[in-house]
Amino acid sequence: MNDTAGATTPTLLLQMYVEGCKTLDVRLLRNCFHATAVMNGFMGRQLYLGQPDPFFDDVTDLQLRAIDNSRSTYEIKAVQKFGNIASAVVITECFASQHNFIDLMHMIFEADRWWIISKTFTTRQEP
Repeated sequence: MNDTAGATTPTLLLQMYVEGCKTLDVRLLRNCFHATAVMNGFMGRQLYLGQPDPFFDDVTDLQLRAIDNSRSTYEIKAVQKFGNIASAVVITECFASQHNFIDLMHMIFEADRWWIISKTFTTRQEP
């Protein structure tokens, strides 16, 4: 997928996000999030509130440490589009060989492309 072009649909945006996660491609992930995006949620019991920069830093660290992310799987569910806004659920299993997430994504259409404007996440136990 071309990581320099913007996503023309919410589903394509989420596919870009999944590809960035799966390949630990921070450049592609940054291209998914709006400049004013927020990312909030829980890693276990630890609450995180703020922007996606710590996520980008974590993915960079995983890449530098050559962490095997080949076992990770992703499922995009419940994509709903209403004009210039959209929402979806992304279920991730085995990210960085150890984390399972449920992500609630909110997206907006701005500047002729779709962007993630908000990601709310929680970790979950093995299925």
